[in-house]
Amino acid sequence: DAFTVRKSFASSMVNGTRYTGGLLGGSMSVKISLQDSYADCYLTGGQAAGLIGNTTHDTQIVNCYAAGFIGMKETSKAAGLCLGPVQITAENTYSVMSYPGVSENSIIFPLVETAGTSELQNTYYLRESIPSADPEDGTRVSYDKMSGRDFAAVMGGLFEFKSVSSGTAAQSSNPYNLQEKQNLTKYSFPGLKGLPHYGDWIAYFKEPSLVYYEQDSTRKPGFSDGNDSELIGRLEDDKQIA
Repeated sequence: DAFTVRKSFASSMVNGTRYTGGLLGGSMSVKISLQDSYADCYLTGGQAAGLIGNTTHDTQIVNCYAAGFIGMKETSKAAGLCLGPVQITAENTYSVMSYPGVSENSIIFPLVETAGTSELQNTYYLRESIPSADPEDGTRVSYDKMSGRDFAAVMGGLFEFKSVSSGTAAQSSNPYNLQEKQNLTKYSFPGLKGLPHYGDWIAYFKEPSLVYYEQDSTRKPGFSDGNDSELIGRLEDDKQIA
């Protein structure tokens, strides 16, 4: 038997007990195929992964991505995409999962649990999220590169950037900003064409650059210029400057 998920997304908060996944928790009896889909979730508990919490059969992941956060204080094992002791075939897929609460005892697989025996083509994860990973790993990519304009083309024709100043793509980025002082605006990484992006994600400043900063009468900060426009709010002209 086979189970296929296509052109789907999930953006939620999940506190699991055994297997926790952004799109699927655990599958014990069927092959799984994920296509043209994403998850951007807050996950914690048991064994957790950005897309599939656990799979026991060969699994295919094509044109997908995982974003969000896995809380490690209550999670025994985590992965950027998928957990399970089986071969994973992944193509045109990335993970920008972040792992707050990580400790020296945490077990984290950047992409899949069986990276040594899986087939990963054009599949990447965020370097800053797992600093201790092998520096020679070709699937390990910096925030600057993954949030750069060229990375959408690297991921293939089904991807586009939501972090543009106008048009349909800009309107399809919908952060929740559930963390204090997060102030996310437009999704920092390539999203899938035809699917709106919902959820929160990890964001960093890029290489240093000069900016103008001010704070209005409501104590809301604003910036202009620099490279921060996808990370925090821009200046507003309808409030008095404090």
